[in-house]
Amino acid sequence: MIAKGTTHDSGGRLAAYMVTGKKGELAELWQLRGFASDDIRTAFRSVHVIAAATKCEQPLFHVQVRNPAGEHLTREGWERVADRIESKLGLTDQPRAIAFHREVATGDEHMHVGWSRIDDETMTAKTLSFFKLRLKEVSRELETELGLTPVRNERDGAVMAPRRDEDEQARRLGVDIRDVRATIRECWERSDNGHSFAAALTDEGLILAKGDKRDFMAIDHEGGMHALGKRILGNTAAEVRARMADLDREQLPTIEQARERIAARREAAPDLTTTRAAKRATEGDFAKAGKQSTAGRAIEPEIPAPQAKREPELSESAAAIGRAYRTSSNADDFTAALDRDGIRLAAVTAAEAKGGTYREGQIVAITSNGEVCPLNEHTTGSRPAEVDKYLAAVDRQELSGIEETQKQIDIETRLHIQLSQVGALPRPEDKDLQHDAAQPVSWKQMLKDRASRDEIEQRHQERQQAKAREDPGRQSPGLER
Repeated sequence: MIAKGTTHDSGGRLAAYMVTGKKGELAELWQLRGFASDDIRTAFRSVHVIAAATKCEQPLFHVQVRNPAGEHLTREGWERVADRIESKLGLTDQPRAIAFHREVATGDEHMHVGWSRIDDETMTAKTLSFFKLRLKEVSRELETELGLTPVRNERDGAVMAPRRDEDEQARRLGVDIRDVRATIRECWERSDNGHSFAAALTDEGLILAKGDKRDFMAIDHEGGMHALGKRILGNTAAEVRARMADLDREQLPTIEQARERIAARREAAPDLTTTRAAKRATEGDFAKAGKQSTAGRAIEPEIPAPQAKREPELSESAAAIGRAYRTSSNADDFTAALDRDGIRLAAVTAAEAKGGTYREGQIVAITSNGEVCPLNEHTTGSRPAEVDKYLAAVDRQELSGIEETQKQIDIETRLHIQLSQVGALPRPEDKDLQHDAAQPVSWKQMLKDRASRDEIEQRHQERQQAKAREDPGRQSPGLER
């Protein structure tokens, strides 16, 4: 039995994978326990809503469990496996989902389990210390109890030594290539598909890219290239392609695009761009390194000055977009949630796409101050291809371009200020201006409604005339149309 686990930061993406599987697989959702919703996508997204009150960025834990080829368990046996795993990891009674994927060609079945890490009572995330080791331990125990073929803990095919050109690249960039390669291998071993592997690399400051001659490449924190094949992963190119089948290779960045992202990340947050392995090296792993020797003279390695850890922060607008995306089940709900926060959607026009920043037809968000926010991993937590699929129901023909939307927002903002200054906005006692007393009309809706705007201006003129009768010398300002 082989059990692999990884934490997840995208409930929607994990839910979609669990109920669809990879090419050549049939997926079945078997259990959804402890969630308020009976829809797995809504249930997993609700975990993010709860996690927003904590500091947990990866509130879900995903485990994939496989048996040796030809060995099968009953559903009750699989549930027993899931119960033992959650007990071993301290996740007992946490909300969970169980799905089964069956390979059409062979009939072999394996199990996927997703848990919420958030404790509803304490509003903290369950810790998962040494989960890889504990998964191995429980796998060995269950093999004996269930009469399955034992699997070795040690994986065949260790990370091979880098080639001469790779060593030269690392020396030129100042990268510890062995640590980087070990980090890539660790990400590979704790992932079970392309999406989780890419997410694991991202957590380590690496980027998954498509190569020119190779299918997949990993780009390190200094822009160095690492071919993902047998020398690092221990798997053949065909095996790597099979595991990464859930990824659309064309949606991956090229090597140059990945390097541009690395450079932008370094500029934005220099201390967040190194891999965990590289951080260990820069902080000084002296127990391992010992003393250095120069010209026969032993010296102590320099200890770098400690740096305060900086956490990446989202702007209020980006946080609002992410909140709306996670809590909305479809594009209409997403649009409505954005509107409540004063954010509009716009479709990039052909003229606006000429600048190269956006592509024609791309949907972006425009904030109340006119800021343009792309709907990408930073704002939504999902890849661009997944965001496009999510927004497929939005009619781009009904959306204005970026500049036109910014103009509309500017006009409405200035008109709102004028209405506020002259006291023409509806007040609670102005019931004659409410179209429905049960559902009051917001000022934004009124500004969009020509009849409401005319009614507001008429009320404004009546008030000004009344003031003019009291003070004949007073000038009556009009409203900007």
